[in-house]
Amino acid sequence: MEGERKTYSLTHVIISRRRLIRIAKEYDVLIVLEDLKRFKNRANGLRKFNKKLSLWAYHRIQSYIYYKALIEGLPVVYVNPRGTSKTSPIGGRLVFMNYRWVKLPNGHLVTRDIIASWNLALRGLNLLTRDVGSRGFMETPKAP
Repeated sequence: MEGERKTYSLTHVIISRRRLIRIAKEYDVLIVLEDLKRFKNRANGLRKFNKKLSLWAYHRIQSYIYYKALIEGLPVVYVNPRGTSKTSPIGGRLVFMNYRWVKLPNGHLVTRDIIASWNLALRGLNLLTRDVGSRGFMETPKAP
């Protein structure tokens, strides 16, 4: 059962990665990923937290996405994810309905995942229009 779950999970990741790369190439867009290195550095050696972090598959997914983007010649940007699900992307104040749902200042009800994705995309675009500096780093992979 455990092996089947891991195989299914890995298969799902591979299919999702392929779909993401196909869409990014079709629309010639920038891929924005969370900079997980900052999060990992805050672990402070707590055994329980480190165990959860070691089980985290996000780094593996990002590696797959980066690798495929490298092959396809798509630009990849890493941004700081801090506060992305708590900040309104259109300005104003978010009203938290519960842990998952928030109301935007214009009255629309959306999930925090959508808010985070929207804010990550905006941060990625900001990196294109400003000096990268200490805010993050951008890599434009070149296919061999």
